[in-house]
Amino acid sequence: MANDIASAEDIDKTWMIGMGGPLGPAAIMDMIGMKTVYDVCKLIDNQENSDASARRVKFIYENFIKKEKMGLIVGEGIYNYPEPAFTKENFLK
Repeated sequence: MANDIASAEDIDKTWMIGMGGPLGPAAIMDMIGMKTVYDVCKLIDNQENSDASARRVKFIYENFIKKEKMGLIVGEGIYNYPEPAFTKENFLK
């Protein structure tokens, strides 16, 4: 995702298999809404004041807030709704 290390789907798959949960972190971010994720990241950036935290805030703003991809509430965020990829039968394969 942000660091081009893995896709959101791969991160969620790994999390869901490893933790045995129904959702991964990207899906959870969509559920709580990207505005909330952005606000939390801004708060962390204000405290850390690091290049990494600033990049995170910028990434979320540029890729989600600016494009109005606010998550589940609007039907698009990291995933597209109403049938996001992580709910598909073959997602964990």
